[in-house]
Amino acid sequence: GPRVMLWDTMRNKVFGREEVVERFGVPPETLGDLLALTGDTSDNIPGVPSVGPKTASELLGSFGSLDGIFRSLEQVKKPKLRQTLTE
Repeated sequence: GPRVMLWDTMRNKVFGREEVVERFGVPPETLGDLLALTGDTSDNIPGVPSVGPKTASELLGSFGSLDGIFRSLEQVKKPKLRQTLTE
């Protein structure tokens, strides 16, 4: 597939696939899903209340994608998290 590189101008560093996984805990293909869960204040994306990067990357690691999470809500082990996602 197409190769996307991200250049961090603040650190003068190029982020490839490995760096994205290392920094965000998910591969580039699910980075959008991660931001949808955690929210992104710079883009006014609200996210899911009380879901941070660690929880989001665990969910994506278990279910593969945002769609996968919502198709499998009954398998989310933490009751409070399952309720928040359901709402």
